[in-house]
Amino acid sequence: MEAQQRTEQQIAQLVGAQQHTEQQVAQLIPQVAQLTQQVAQLIPQVAQLTQQVAQLIPQVAQLTQQVAQLTQQVAQLTEGQLRAERQIVRLQDDVGELKGIVSNSATATVPLRIFLACLRRMHTVTDDELWHSWKRPWPGGRSLKTVWMRSRGPT
Repeated sequence: MEAQQRTEQQIAQLVGAQQHTEQQVAQLIPQVAQLTQQVAQLIPQVAQLTQQVAQLIPQVAQLTQQVAQLTQQVAQLTEGQLRAERQIVRLQDDVGELKGIVSNSATATVPLRIFLACLRRMHTVTDDELWHSWKRPWPGGRSLKTVWMRSRGPT
């Protein structure tokens, strides 16, 4: 009898647990229905997002290609700028050398210009002019005769 009482107690406990489980299932049914409805609403949104992602994939690929091209162009521009900077330095050096040459040339041509000016003023001297310049004092108070005589040395 005791075994039967224990069995009856266990059955009563199991019946109580079954009723409790049924109550929980009854409470979960509206929640599951609500979740099913939400999932049904999300399915078109997921399809729309999938379509949008599919449209974005070629755009991303195109942008990736454009970025690669821009990177290559920037590298080419950088290389070109470096070449231009080297050419500018070379031109600055060349211009500096030319300035030096022109400066040296200008200082070298000064005596030539003076000599050419003297040549342009040359003219044939008449006997009278020669005679008068022979006796006329030059700067420093000496006459051409005195200068000529001294240049010959002692006689």
